[in-house]
Amino acid sequence: MKKRFFALFAIAVLVFFMIGCGGGESAEAPQASSEQATESVVLDGGGADVRIFVTFRGQRFPSYNESTPWEAPNGKTYNKGDLSPTYSHIAEALNINIIDATPKSGSNENELLEAAAATGFKSSDIYMGHPRTLCDYGVQGYFVPLNEHWDLMPNFKAFLDKNPSVKMQLTQQDGNIYMTPYFDDINSLERMFLMRLDWVRKILDEPSPAFNTGRTITPVYDSFYGNYGGGKKVPVGSKDNVKSFAIKENIIDIQNKLGTLNGRTLAQSLRDYIDAHYMNDKTGYKNRSDLFISSDAAYDADELVALMRAIKTNPQYLTGEDKDLIVFYIRDLNNDMRMRNLAQIWGVRGLDSRADHWLITKENTLKDLRLTDEYYMGMDNLNKLYREGLVLQDFDQPKGNINNFRTYCFQNNDGFMSYDYAASTVSLHDLIPPEQLAEYGTIFEAVVPPAADWFGEGLEQFSESNRSVKNEGGWSAVKDVSPETMKAALLLMDYPFSKEGLEVMTFGPKGLYWNEYTSIGGQQVPKLIPQFYEDNLQYTQGNWSNFMRGFLGATLGIGHVKQTIAIETQISNEHYANGHNRILDSPMTLASLTSDVPPERRLALTIIPLSEDQVESLSLNSYSLYHEEWENRIMKFGFGGELPGGEGRVPTAEEYRAEMVNRGLEQTEKIYNLVYKSLAD
Repeated sequence: MKKRFFALFAIAVLVFFMIGCGGGESAEAPQASSEQATESVVLDGGGADVRIFVTFRGQRFPSYNESTPWEAPNGKTYNKGDLSPTYSHIAEALNINIIDATPKSGSNENELLEAAAATGFKSSDIYMGHPRTLCDYGVQGYFVPLNEHWDLMPNFKAFLDKNPSVKMQLTQQDGNIYMTPYFDDINSLERMFLMRLDWVRKILDEPSPAFNTGRTITPVYDSFYGNYGGGKKVPVGSKDNVKSFAIKENIIDIQNKLGTLNGRTLAQSLRDYIDAHYMNDKTGYKNRSDLFISSDAAYDADELVALMRAIKTNPQYLTGEDKDLIVFYIRDLNNDMRMRNLAQIWGVRGLDSRADHWLITKENTLKDLRLTDEYYMGMDNLNKLYREGLVLQDFDQPKGNINNFRTYCFQNNDGFMSYDYAASTVSLHDLIPPEQLAEYGTIFEAVVPPAADWFGEGLEQFSESNRSVKNEGGWSAVKDVSPETMKAALLLMDYPFSKEGLEVMTFGPKGLYWNEYTSIGGQQVPKLIPQFYEDNLQYTQGNWSNFMRGFLGATLGIGHVKQTIAIETQISNEHYANGHNRILDSPMTLASLTSDVPPERRLALTIIPLSEDQVESLSLNSYSLYHEEWENRIMKFGFGGELPGGEGRVPTAEEYRAEMVNRGLEQTEKIYNLVYKSLAD
């Protein structure tokens, strides 16, 4: 009952927030892309049948799959097996008969696709799968070359014309395009750093803090930037507003020299450091915490580590309990290797690459980050933070019987910082019981990333986490079908790239849960009606993604551009918009999807179109298995470190790099660059 009450309370807050922004209109809302779709061109499919294969984690399909009938706002009742509202609308709009041909076995999409391939893709006319896999089958002759049928796909062609980097990724070495890609939004920040703002303010801003003295840290981490060469230069407020700060001694060096590193000495030394260097007219900061949590944030990795130390040693002051706080954590056990994403604070590129571990060099070549010196530096520093207890200990093991560390940290008031999707993270505010909200004081929001020397050009705020082609959710049409079926299939695959299709695939058909538009980031997007929030809460306990997919049949991860930000801005609580606006108003820049910036500032391609022979030649390489075997242990025990229980030791950095090369990584890099050069030329 309490949980339901709080969820309703959160919706009320959201409605109030939207009204306060002029009925949902906000010039400061997260940026939506103007490159998503053209005006609608909808062709007639002549009533032909088309069987489609779509599954989301074995339970979400184009047809309604809930055991209990559902009455939609239009008065229609949907029973298990009925085509969902979204696909019913598409079938009517295109004059085709859509048949959900997905096996309802509960298997994942990869297993189902492999089974379909074994029978020559005879059970359906359109298949969902991993882009690389679909392209490989396309080259083998199973799927339709879409570029031979642009007359039936005018919207998709227009989309590719507007987004040449996407077209480059999809075009195989035989010159053909075999799939339509899936985007979880496009050209906007995806994952980001999030912090407990209330803890930062309490550590840095309270006038008479009762800091703790009982917990201490033994320093392992050394300053990364030293004395900044006599002065730190960093953008403040905008990328062109570079300010200089005469910092003669690094905060980490200051802390490491303290006689005792406890909550009081660590927090006070950071306060004094900020007062001496940042509380001036160069920054305009009104509070010390502005260095970290404002749009004018100018902190770097060393200053962040100093703050993390102060958080770690002040649990009683921050929570009222003398307990072991979790300073930096990952979402859950399934994301254990994502702990390495923290190394971005030192400007390590390729950590959040959508294309495995690739980054682009200044010479416009592909480089695997595991063959760069920066990777080994970042992993070494992560190990130092681990040894200081500043990251979740044993992050590759359950915490008791708990695998979801993110939820655990919220429910227990334990965690300070993470790197994740903003909407799903800040929604966890709703887990806090109302009677404990004042006690917890939880304000967890996205913050501007730390400034780092990403490109050897000085400190700047930058992120590689740009929403681009996802490495999942492609859609391909079977070649060996009748002309009528092929036409229906291609029209269906083209529809999501029209303006109408963009809206329907994300929000469901007009008249169900939306009737008019609102402005978000300067773009007109469907405006959800109040009943959506009510039904979302009733049927899926407020999980909008489950409701959209399971009931409406919308937002399924297949060939389309999902308007994620347009949904999340309307559905999430106020902390989501606060964080996004904070970042939008900052100097941060994103890795570019275009070629109008230097190569190293471009986003690595999601898909590298290898030939069948190249795929086969790389199939025996085993560096990925070796990497998976050791990376977590490198972060925990360090290069060359002793393993517990007398199990031996971790490879040294030199041994690790040599073994990765020996297992084929360097060979892979050479082959990928042959393909990349042909694309770039």
